[in-house]
Amino acid sequence: MKKLIPLCVIIIVAGCSWLKHKGSISGTVTNGGNPVSGAIVLAIGKDSLIAGESIDYTKLNGTLTGNDGRYKIQLVEPGTYFVVAIKDVNNNFTYEPEEDLIGWYGERDTLTGKVVIPKSIEVEAGKETRGVNIDTMYVAQPPVYGTHVWINCSWHSNGDVIHFNGFSSPPTIVTSAQAGGVAKMVATVDNGVDSCWLSIYDHSGEPAEGWVQIIAIGKGDPNIDSFSVWRQCAWHGNGDVLQFVPEFDVSPVIVSSAQAGGVAEMACAVDNATDGCWLSMYDHNGNPAAGWVQTIAMARGTWNEDLTVWTEVAWHEDGDQVEFSPPFREAPVIITSGQAGGVALMVCAVNNAADGCWLTIRDHKGNSAAGWVQIIAIGPKL
Repeated sequence: MKKLIPLCVIIIVAGCSWLKHKGSISGTVTNGGNPVSGAIVLAIGKDSLIAGESIDYTKLNGTLTGNDGRYKIQLVEPGTYFVVAIKDVNNNFTYEPEEDLIGWYGERDTLTGKVVIPKSIEVEAGKETRGVNIDTMYVAQPPVYGTHVWINCSWHSNGDVIHFNGFSSPPTIVTSAQAGGVAKMVATVDNGVDSCWLSIYDHSGEPAEGWVQIIAIGKGDPNIDSFSVWRQCAWHGNGDVLQFVPEFDVSPVIVSSAQAGGVAEMACAVDNATDGCWLSMYDHNGNPAAGWVQTIAMARGTWNEDLTVWTEVAWHEDGDQVEFSPPFREAPVIITSGQAGGVALMVCAVNNAADGCWLTIRDHKGNSAAGWVQIIAIGPKL
């Protein structure tokens, strides 16, 4: 006589098998050492929330904290997440930065020790990610609308940490470097709201040091400093002199990108002065080179109101298209930096147009590459 397996047993077994493919997240939410009850806790794929965004935990990876501030988010797909807690003051499942308390799981900044920088976590199938604790909640201040610029030129070594101020979110940062008049590959890594670190390599792919010029542009207080800008896209050879007309009041910071035939090269300004500089240009073999050079020079002064800025930080491959939205009135000057795994790459924009360009990305061997690319484009407003 055949034995029949009850349907409920089949369902339970199948359900247990399905649960093995999910993970969970647990921790506590406190503020000033006190537990926060009834807070919405979400596991999301980004490190920010915008005004008006849904925080309905019943439709997202989320839950509510208990009276002791503890929470546990169940049935989470394996992957990388940021964890945020929101005290929904109006109980409308909508994030309102002027009223709702918000807090992130993360690490405190090294400069002030007060700002929590969101940190990602990994969720694995069949495992619970414990200790994801949030200990600070606050009412976000209304964002400071404006474009803030920070510039610097100083000697740095591979791995050095750079500190800056005035930004309300991590800026886009482009760099150029040289030592002894020989251009290097340089890029910033782990951009934060107040710091980053530098990846500097020579044409042999070895860690290096040199004079590094940095331009950072992002959201922040535009009234901290005012800047004037000079820009050019032209064919240049190693040793060419650039002349700034009109002159700057003080020596500017100058960042360049270069390419020839769609192949990225290394370029950097040397001997910055108020009226000009000269260019160091080398290919991936370390030989003096020539090519299309895009240069942006910035110094404290008066910003040209006819110009506007477009920035992006994104993963790109050699040959990728970049679209400007909104477009410029005419082709802008575009400068770039790139890195992969903390190793600087050679990156340059090609075929600049009012609405976009494409990217050439090469490693120190001259091979096509991919990596995190930071782009700053400056041109006339539409």
